[in-house]
Amino acid sequence: MKKIKIVLFVIAVLFLFPFMVHAKDANVIIDKVTLESKTDGVEIIEEPTIDGLVIDFGLEFSEVGDKVVYKADFINKDQEDYELKLPEAKSDGYVIYSYQFQDNSSILKANSSKSLIITVEYKDEVPDSALQNGKYSEKNQVKLTLLTDDKEVEVVNPKTGQSILFIAFVSAILLGSAYVIFKNHKNSKTIGLLFLVGIMALPFSIYALKQLSVTINTRIEIAKIKDFCVLDYSTPISDPGHDSIDRVAILKMVGNGGNSNTFSYTFKTGDTILDYMKKNENFVSTFGSPLNPNYVFIRGDEQGPLCEYNVVIFYSNEELEEMYSGNQTSTNPGTFQNGDSIIQDSSIGCYFIASDSCNNG
Repeated sequence: MKKIKIVLFVIAVLFLFPFMVHAKDANVIIDKVTLESKTDGVEIIEEPTIDGLVIDFGLEFSEVGDKVVYKADFINKDQEDYELKLPEAKSDGYVIYSYQFQDNSSILKANSSKSLIITVEYKDEVPDSALQNGKYSEKNQVKLTLLTDDKEVEVVNPKTGQSILFIAFVSAILLGSAYVIFKNHKNSKTIGLLFLVGIMALPFSIYALKQLSVTINTRIEIAKIKDFCVLDYSTPISDPGHDSIDRVAILKMVGNGGNSNTFSYTFKTGDTILDYMKKNENFVSTFGSPLNPNYVFIRGDEQGPLCEYNVVIFYSNEELEEMYSGNQTSTNPGTFQNGDSIIQDSSIGCYFIASDSCNNG
């Protein structure tokens, strides 16, 4: 009898630990995630990927009102219906997230499919103070629960296909325990407690076998649309067919006059000078000549190639005012920029940009 009690105790305790399998073995899968719509200002920085029951994607917004809508298709290959428990829509913060089933029903029926609509929208403008390196970044994670019962337990992606056989097996164990209890009254108190533990473990194990967890990870970046300016000295430059520029003359050009006209461009905060050159063919130098992103960026009088180089100098509004008024106090105004320098907007200052191809033809 002592051995029987030990065996029954071990079996009942084991029932307290639900049987788990990996998400890849589950009977509910995410078949695909497709882009339903997006506004023009949205850039997809990470295409949706599916790993088991986990969805990952990344977006960049630039203007308030930018929005993306994805559709995630679920397929239930199980023999049981599932109810999908959705979290409340996140309505605070700069970006809001909402989730809704396409058919407005939360039930994913056995051997059927259902589409979840995921909407991400840039709702409230990010202040400049929240930008880091010209951008705002956030990560959002939401978990969806799929249940065949309205009771939730905290488990991860268990399999459900064998639940009926499992119930029958547990029931047989419990009936055996009951037989021992009534056959040997002397040990009824001890084994009766064991019987109670088994009964408590049964619903826990059953519910654990009927739950799935779906995770949606979103990476968001927000870059504002702003203006930047490039000094326009295209008019006073003579010899328009000559693209070569003396380096020393470059450093003196702004202080020696010219006009105060500018070329104006729009950019996303966080853009670098080199990236902007690559993406915008209409981006020209201070002298109106084309820019080449493949040229070397040089700084001041440092040693560099005799040809095929870019020089970029940023002048603050205060430095420009001094130079144009003739009250310049600094002998080396302006700050030289590299290709990976982040673009500064026109409220701060303006750029002098020259490009030498040594093309004398």
